Amino acid sequence: MKQKNVPPCCFQVGEKIHLYSHQGLQILETLPETEELVMGIPLRTLSLEPFAFPFTHRGRIRDALKMQYRHLLPHPEAVEILPLIFSRKGKQSRGSAWIWSREEGRSLEPSPRKEGQKILYWPLPLLFMPPPEEGEREYDALGCQEKGSGASLVIFREGIPFQYRYSRHLSREEQLRGELGESLRYAVVHPEDPKETPQEFWQRWSAFWNAYPQLHEMNLSAGGVEHLFAWDERLVPLLHFMGALFAGGVLFAGILGYSIYEARQQQDLYEEKMHRAYAEVFPKDRIRDPLSQARGKLRALGAPGEKSGMDLEEVLIFLGDTWKDLPPGVVAESLRFTSQRAEVVGSAPEVSHVQQIRRAFPQGTLQASLEGVQQIPGSSSIRFTIYVGAAKP
Repeated sequence: MKQKNVPPCCFQVGEKIHLYSHQGLQILETLPETEELVMGIPLRTLSLEPFAFPFTHRGRIRDALKMQYRHLLPHPEAVEILPLIFSRKGKQSRGSAWIWSREEGRSLEPSPRKEGQKILYWPLPLLFMPPPEEGEREYDALGCQEKGSGASLVIFREGIPFQYRYSRHLSREEQLRGELGESLRYAVVHPEDPKETPQEFWQRWSAFWNAYPQLHEMNLSAGGVEHLFAWDERLVPLLHFMGALFAGGVLFAGILGYSIYEARQQQDLYEEKMHRAYAEVFPKDRIRDPLSQARGKLRALGAPGEKSGMDLEEVLIFLGDTWKDLPPGVVAESLRFTSQRAEVVGSAPEVSHVQQIRRAFPQGTLQASLEGVQQIPGSSSIRFTIYVGAAKP
């Protein structure tokens, strides 16, 4: 997976913005106009809850958490719940749920703001958190005491965010050690005077960012949460269809259409998710970089940015929606794609399964036909061909 560049980070001290980047420290009157930015904020309503579930889909995890905490929350509809998965083992997932007031999340959106700018809102202590260390230490805690304001504390347990607290004053170290144990590593920082040079700050921040890729998609604003879950829902149909391709034992025969990389404004996030999908479905020694392969073919076909006909993303989603309710054993053996037509050759164990495919085609901007249905010689299985094209007006 392509490693993302470390974005600059900032936080507010009084009326000023302190911005740290590879260029050092800048003290500004307003938010900088960088493309991507992590902004530390003292969230007052945030709570962290560890979780462990026998499934890994983030939407299902959020639904389970809502069920789990609905009796504890006086107004469940007034809170945001963002589960972040920090470890996966088979179908098991472990992580932490970030729960905070939806009203506070809405208040985070700045005005004015540069068009297309991506701002990730994080709890302030994370900007000062040291990277994890090897050893027997179970807990890491860091507190931020703001001048003339409140204090926020974040606690990591075995590398996973474990607790967050906001209060008028920070807990004393001996109090935390009595609560969490003597192996605790605890530090307190004052944002207006972090006791490190800008270069030291940037090196530590870069190390922390690279150590926790799970946090790269965390955005505690209301818009950020909905955007993330929208991406997750769009990814599910792709996994359905790529799982069918994997079951067929083959890879794409050709990808000649409009590039996924150029189909979305937030390209880094989308590329990361598509690589994750490929990594879950395809062996690593088959296609090392399918998106770069697709972009190379596009460059050979014509000028960048030109689009006509279908794009690969909408075809994959169409096929994913088709496959999600089909019975086991219906597999795709090959996919050929151009901007004008996609061709899928597949097989099914029974004729009745093939008949279900035609009924499963979703209605929308694409239309499909099922042709070439025939029995595979020497077998009871049925082979078929699906043709997908743009719907006729």
